[in-house]
Amino acid sequence: MQKRVIASVYGNVQGVGLRDFTQATAEKLGIVGTVRNGDDGTVEIVGEGEGHMLKELLVTMGQYPYAHITKIDETWREAVGSHSDFRIIF
Repeated sequence: MQKRVIASVYGNVQGVGLRDFTQATAEKLGIVGTVRNGDDGTVEIVGEGEGHMLKELLVTMGQYPYAHITKIDETWREAVGSHSDFRIIF
């Protein structure tokens, strides 16, 4: 079943390559959506795909060695099909 996760990643997460890493990981896992830097210093993700793959994306992000992630807030919903690929929003 297709799910949607909206996540905010907190900590030292901007300027360390996390968006590129997230995009590459999402593409490998077959996830579509977006990642962008939030105005509040977070990295914000909207992803759609199989639920277990979305969970894998969040776990893998948490292990990214160049960021110091202190918290990931997640909101889960049903997928809406509004994305066809995974993109970095600048």
